[in-house]
Amino acid sequence: MPKTQTTYYEITGSGPALVLVHGVGCWADDWLPVTAALKDRFTVIRYDLRGHGRSIIPDTPWTMDTFVDDLAALLNELGTDNAHVAGFSLGGIIAQGFAIKYPEMTNRLCLISTTTGRTRPEIEKSLERLAIIESLPLEEYFEKSIDRWYTPEFQQSHGDTIKRNGATIASMNRQAYACAYRILIESNFVEDLKKIAAPTLVMTGEYDVGSPPEMTHRLVEEIDGAQGIIIPRMRHNVLMEVPEIVGGLIREFLTPGGPAA
Repeated sequence: MPKTQTTYYEITGSGPALVLVHGVGCWADDWLPVTAALKDRFTVIRYDLRGHGRSIIPDTPWTMDTFVDDLAALLNELGTDNAHVAGFSLGGIIAQGFAIKYPEMTNRLCLISTTTGRTRPEIEKSLERLAIIESLPLEEYFEKSIDRWYTPEFQQSHGDTIKRNGATIASMNRQAYACAYRILIESNFVEDLKKIAAPTLVMTGEYDVGSPPEMTHRLVEEIDGAQGIIIPRMRHNVLMEVPEIVGGLIREFLTPGGPAA
């Protein structure tokens, strides 16, 4: 089982390094459907965030800076001087922080279903969801979240996938989940986004209420030269619902001669 002192990871494919960063309550395997479109062209590095999956659950709370430094430590352990970075949801905020703190290690950046500069009402709504996480069993919290994550059509046709997603969340340590979710709420790099020099692609679902198109537009406005794509009809979890679209967009963006080359 390959891992650093804190981090479980898996590597597939060959070519330029591409590290994939998952969201709260997810794990590295959530990227597998997307990886299928990338591993013939990139060395794909998937890893479990601390407190998630097969990585350690620390005894004390951690911060966004800890998440960012974990990613740098992983790449250093692998002897990788720099990499493309794609992050989903919380992973997209980690990717922003990584590109700001470690610009020399960041090639291109893909930010998926993620946020920046939450307004006070947006923060208050998120804190209400955190209170649910802290008070209900995680499987009940997931049941209340399904409509936010998946379209009705996907819910009807992919019940097994959703059941596995729920099992992943239900198996998590509640304190670790709550800590990561609080970091998701409180992290805000909007004042530093101009420091991102890496070519950047931002995408989200048309009906993603947590990471709405307005967030994508905000990121595109603040990151010099960034491109934005709104995926029609989709809600939050585009990794699982339309992995072929997400993988294709990442592949095109990271390929020499593609957009922003």
